Order: sequence, then structure tokens, then C-alpha cells
Amino acid sequence: MHKQAWALIFPSICEEPFPYAVVEAVLLGTIPIAARVGGVKELLDNTLASAYMFTPGCVNELVEKIKGLCMLDRSKITTFSYELRTEIFKKLNLGKLNRKSSRCFEAS
Repeated sequence: MHKQAWALIFPSICEEPFPYAVVEAVLLGTIPIAARVGGVKELLDNTLASAYMFTPGCVNELVEKIKGLCMLDRSKITTFSYELRTEIFKKLNLGKLNRKSSRCFEAS
């Protein structure tokens, strides 16, 4: 499905700590149009995708974000999704996460 989809619409109002659906979409090249809440906000803030985030529960904002993405041509979307994927890989630096997790367990 991600090969054909241009976007994932993620209108969650829940404070999800780690939004697996959003992470999976980005890593597979699908642009998330997501509510600015919880882990979604943390993950997508300061990335290209922040332009496609909306206030939770604000339908008009969601519609505007969808329209904005639909206005882009295919090559722009492809470039955008590749650049976003690169940004998220940097944010999800697994080596850094492993080191931080280890320190948490060492401290206890």
C-alpha cells in the first residue's frame, strides 16, 4: 500500500508515546499528515513533515493539509518523502538510543 499511497492521515487525539504507524509510513516513503500530539509531535517537529501537522480535532486544518499535499507534483512528493526519511533516520539514531537506554538501567 505504501508504494501507491502519497500520505498517511493520522488524526489521533491520543498522547501516544511512540507512533509506530507514523514511523513506519515515513520509513517507507509515505508522508504523514498527522495531529500535533504526543510522540507524533516529538518525532515530526523540526522536520519537513511539521508543515503537514495540524491541531488535534481541527478538521478544517486537516483538510487544508490534505489539499496542500495534493497540490504537489509527483516528483516533489518523491523528493520530500526521501528527505523526510533521512531526517527521521537521523532523529531515530539507534546507537544513541541504545546508549541512553543502557545508562538508564545502569543508574537503577
